Amino acid sequence: MAQRFFETPVSFRDFADFEQRMMRPTYADHRIDDAKLAAVGAAFAPHLTAEGARFTRPMHLRLLRKTR
Repeated sequence: MAQRFFETPVSFRDFADFEQRMMRPTYADHRIDDAKLAAVGAAFAPHLTAEGARFTRPMHLRLLRKTR
């Protein structure tokens, strides 16, 4: 087994885009209350520019080999 670590870029138009894609996926209900939403919004705000917010997402890849 080998492992690779890398970062991939991710961008959001605004906080509403971030909220929809990261905090409220269709497959899960995280039960986010108003206080949590406000706290995350406050942490997100400094990263927002006129072009949106850009981040990098850390990725971990495991390369498996089938044994014969």
